[in-house]
Amino acid sequence: MKIKDRLILGIVCGLAGNVAKMSLMSLAKKRNWAEITGPEKSAGMLLPAHRAYSPSGKIVGTVADNVVATMLGVGTVYMLTFTGKDKALLKGFAFGEATWVSFYGVLSTMGATLVGPLSPKTVLCEMVGHAVFGAAATLTATTLGDPALFRNTEQLPVSAPLQAPQLNDRST
Repeated sequence: MKIKDRLILGIVCGLAGNVAKMSLMSLAKKRNWAEITGPEKSAGMLLPAHRAYSPSGKIVGTVADNVVATMLGVGTVYMLTFTGKDKALLKGFAFGEATWVSFYGVLSTMGATLVGPLSPKTVLCEMVGHAVFGAAATLTATTLGDPALFRNTEQLPVSAPLQAPQLNDRST
C-alpha cells in the first residue's frame, strides 16, 4: 500500500532520511571524524551550548533534529511533485546539500545555534550526512509514495517568450 498524502509521506521521508544521517554522523563521531552530531547542533538552537551535551540536552536535540527533518521531508516530497521523480537520487543529493549550506552554513553563522563544528573534518562529515539524508528521503518518497503524487509533472520552461501586443486594425 502506497502513501497518498504528501504531508504524511514527507514526515516518513524526513524521518527515514534522518535515521540515515544520524547513523552516519554517530559513526563519524565514534571514529573521531566529527566532533559533534546533528542532535547536538540542534540542541544548541534551543539550549545554552554547555547543556546541549547533557542527557536531557541530547533528548531535546534529537527531538529538534527530527522535527527539522520532517519539515525537510515534506519539502522533498513537494520538490519531487513539482519536478518529477526522474533522477530522484541526484535531486535528493542536491536538496540535502542545499539544506546543509542553508541550515549549517548560513543560519549557524548568523547565530541560530550556539554549538558549532570545531574542525573542517566535522563540516565535511556534515556535508556527507546531508547528502545521505537527501538521498534516503527521495528514495523513501519514490518507493513509498503513490505514483499519482508524481504524475502530470510537466517540465515548465524557465521563462516564456514575450508576446507582442496585438494592435487594433481600427487604429487609423
